[in-house]
Amino acid sequence: MKTLSAILVMIIVCSTVAPSIAQNQIAYLHSASPRNERIIKPVSAAPSYAGGYDALCEYLNKNLHYPYLAKVRGIEGRVVVEFVINESGNIEDIKLVESLSGSLDEEALRLVRKMPRWIPASHNGIAKSVRYQLPIQFSID
Repeated sequence: MKTLSAILVMIIVCSTVAPSIAQNQIAYLHSASPRNERIIKPVSAAPSYAGGYDALCEYLNKNLHYPYLAKVRGIEGRVVVEFVINESGNIEDIKLVESLSGSLDEEALRLVRKMPRWIPASHNGIAKSVRYQLPIQFSID
């Protein structure tokens, strides 16, 4: 039953992530202006998870742990996490964009904090920092 639950969560997460990845093919770089404001410019190559979409799904499948109390209470839904993928491919400035519940929010944040390095975005062949949103769907079988 636990394995089936994990598989269902994985299927839902990956089916939710796929449109997000396709949607993020146009990424935006963020740089600080002299007044410390963010300037958004399009980049020529979006960031990607090392190994691609299948590897991202595998990472989520292996590392997502549905919080016990959320499962017992029947809490389901989507958490959206936003983060910056810097020029080195490291993740920083992690924020919740859509919250669901404390324990599910924390699990989504934990997954992103634990993620390995990404392939950074680039513009004219130069690596750039970009902001990225990742939806994570939580569903009980």
